[in-house]
Amino acid sequence: MKTKLLSICSVLFIQALAFAQPATNVSALPFYDGFAYTVGGSLIGQGNWTNATTGSIDDVIVAGLTSPTGLLAETGNAVNISGGNSDPIKYFTDQTSGTLYYSFLVRINAGSGTNNFYDTFPTASPVQFISSGQQSSTNSANTNYGASVFSRMTAAGTINFGLALDSTLGNVVWDNTTIAVGTTYMIVVSNTFDSSAPTAKLWINPVVNGTEPTETLINSNGSNRSNLDRIYIRQDSNAKTPNLDIDELRIGTTWNQVAPTATAGVALNRLEDVKLYPNPVKDNLYFDSKETIDAVSIYSIEGKEVLTQNIINHNTIDLSSLSSGIYIVKIKSNESVLTKKISVE
Repeated sequence: MKTKLLSICSVLFIQALAFAQPATNVSALPFYDGFAYTVGGSLIGQGNWTNATTGSIDDVIVAGLTSPTGLLAETGNAVNISGGNSDPIKYFTDQTSGTLYYSFLVRINAGSGTNNFYDTFPTASPVQFISSGQQSSTNSANTNYGASVFSRMTAAGTINFGLALDSTLGNVVWDNTTIAVGTTYMIVVSNTFDSSAPTAKLWINPVVNGTEPTETLINSNGSNRSNLDRIYIRQDSNAKTPNLDIDELRIGTTWNQVAPTATAGVALNRLEDVKLYPNPVKDNLYFDSKETIDAVSIYSIEGKEVLTQNIINHNTIDLSSLSSGIYIVKIKSNESVLTKKISVE
């Protein structure tokens, strides 16, 4: 009987670990993903993105979106979702105080795929498509959503974006500005932690000049989230989720980390001067840079994060634990990110 009980406890413990935040898959903030993955593949399994559900994987990497005028130029590609099934999820360093920000480009597509329920009216009910979140305290396989973005169709060709502090439809506040199908928008979202009065905010195509502007929407009605440690791209169902593309995802703890100006490209250009040597490399990889390097992450050619170092000592990182092959190096300096390819012998 004791052996059987121990076996049951072991199984439950392993299941809990499977759905808890995986320590090796946690990205430091600020985080940026330009979705520089192979077109036609899935986001899940790339860059430590995992599937939050047991549904079949049906998100797909597509050609990237174009940043609105005045924003930092886009890189890489985009991820397309439509209908139900897989929900890509990305873990980051757990946040419990201050303000968490995330931003992205989004385009709702017309007539560009199946399950596009915004082509006609009437349509299904409003739907949540991206959120931050925390692990559920009652079921480790689930996520409690925070600072969630919704879309809805109020008339033929008339789409609005909405914001919830949690994910309850009745708590959503809506912006009545018409969102044009086929047009790319920049969305910035924030969640300010407060034990008594937490606040979520949303900006649509904000003026990006280094100063946080007045929000488009603000919402303090809903469940309080004491911590947030993930971004969740949600495909609700084939009857609700429209066909849309998401690109240029940024997560951070300040406005400027998620809303860099076009002039922030100057800092990026300085990062372009970073030299990595030797290449090919066997053990230590060295960085020759005029900029202070804050963090370096190493990814396999398939997009899996295999090594990360947040404090760079003497501008070097030890790669002796890696197998021979081609890897992608992601270098972070202040609010700039640069990627380079290396060969490990």
